[in-house]
Amino acid sequence: MHKIKSCLLAHPKIVKIFILVYIAFAGYFVFPLNSDKFLFDLTKVYLALAAYGIISLAFSGIYGAYKAKQVYFLTLLLTAAGVGCRCLLEAFQMNTINFNASSIVVYLLAVPIFTVALYCFLCRLVGKNK
Repeated sequence: MHKIKSCLLAHPKIVKIFILVYIAFAGYFVFPLNSDKFLFDLTKVYLALAAYGIISLAFSGIYGAYKAKQVYFLTLLLTAAGVGCRCLLEAFQMNTINFNASSIVVYLLAVPIFTVALYCFLCRLVGKNK
């Protein structure tokens, strides 16, 4: 474990790239928050909260405080890329899930706002503990 930690500390760009790819990955796999059976699937909501909570934690460790705009725009851009890839894949499959524009817009508004809010909270929490 110590070797992994020292390797990650020695190569911070690898950690940043991993987090950025993880944001697009989360946008692809977590969207949409509803399912075929339920209008609002709580397991998908829990998955979204956990995934973007981890992303917020990583951003607070990588960028530190006062980078909320950068966190917002990176999260928005990469989540939109993931959702776009998901929509393209579903458009070319026979078993499509019908995405509507309102669910895409709400998802792309809610996820970056949640991520930035949690990022700011974590930065303040870490700042108080120092």
